Amino acid sequence: MGVARARDLEARGVCRPLLRTMHREGTVRTLARGVYCLPGYTPSESQAMALVAARASSAVFCLVSALRLHGMEDAVALARGVNPTVPTPWIALPPTARVPLLPQCRLRVVRMSGPLLAAGVQERVVDQVRVRLFSPAKTVVDCFRFRGRPGLGVPVAVAALREFLKLHPGEDARDELRRHAALARMATVMRPYLEALA
Repeated sequence: MGVARARDLEARGVCRPLLRTMHREGTVRTLARGVYCLPGYTPSESQAMALVAARASSAVFCLVSALRLHGMEDAVALARGVNPTVPTPWIALPPTARVPLLPQCRLRVVRMSGPLLAAGVQERVVDQVRVRLFSPAKTVVDCFRFRGRPGLGVPVAVAALREFLKLHPGEDARDELRRHAALARMATVMRPYLEALA
């Protein structure tokens, strides 16, 4: 077991009274309200993401977190700077969704609704927890859209675009990028960078 929610454990046959007993005896420990792990659990680099996904089912990992999951390390390095000591997951939430309280990490939240929140959502397993994240093309467009946020900026967006074009060289990938750019009203902003990197 990596990180598990109480309801996931219940589905595996661990009822709540048994879970409370296990917690009292020290055979499981609490990471956050309703989220558990084994005492010897060694946190991976992805623990913060797994913890967020376990606590906020409506969250979609975006921006720097999605870049990391998609292997766009040059852009991640620019965004994180020189001292990434505290895990800082980036998530997109609906406008009225509550932000999960997690003392183990500092969340960066952007709000999206409608088509912008639904477009390009993928699923992946991170640290034994299913997480939702935006596709590479949607992530690149969001980097341009939120370039004014602290920790992002134009250099991060351009690095993400460069890596996307290197990892996804086909015309289909460029078309997907253009679709997401049009949806987010970023086509005009991104056009000069796309032409320069063509």
